[in-house]
Amino acid sequence: IQVMLASEPAIKHTLEKLFEQNVSYESIIGDIDEEDVQVVDTADNVDLSELEKATEDAPVVKLVNAVLTDAIKKGASDIHIEPYEKVFRVRFRIDGVLYEIMKPPPKLKNAITSRVKIMSELDIAERRLPQDGRIKLKLGNNREMDFRVNVLPTLFGEKVVMRLLDKSNLQLDMTKL
Repeated sequence: IQVMLASEPAIKHTLEKLFEQNVSYESIIGDIDEEDVQVVDTADNVDLSELEKATEDAPVVKLVNAVLTDAIKKGASDIHIEPYEKVFRVRFRIDGVLYEIMKPPPKLKNAITSRVKIMSELDIAERRLPQDGRIKLKLGNNREMDFRVNVLPTLFGEKVVMRLLDKSNLQLDMTKL
């Protein structure tokens, strides 16, 4: 046993990290029915009404909300939602390092991307040009989070990068920087 000295906030932060319940993305993904998700092979064959309906589906909304809140809890500075040929993955940038958080089924890439686009008030029909938007999130304890959203077309779908900014923790005073 080694005796250490720590402040009360440091002890609380460490205990929260130790006993933090991880979000079970698998249980949220498991709630999504096979019939609810349509596989789209090419970006030109997208039915916008079906895509909007899929993004309003509760499991997709829960999944995106869980990713956003998990990123805040883990202190991530960026969220990367990246489509590849056979894989779709979500990564968080924490302390400058990208960590893979989950690999949702590739069939969900259009629904998840469209949900983020709707939240950031972007055009879900535009898939060939980069788009920039914002999501403002208010948490219960007078904490405001701002997400700067960038959507970029890639060979295998649209890549989404969200930059997190905690407005309540913003230090603008030169002496505090």
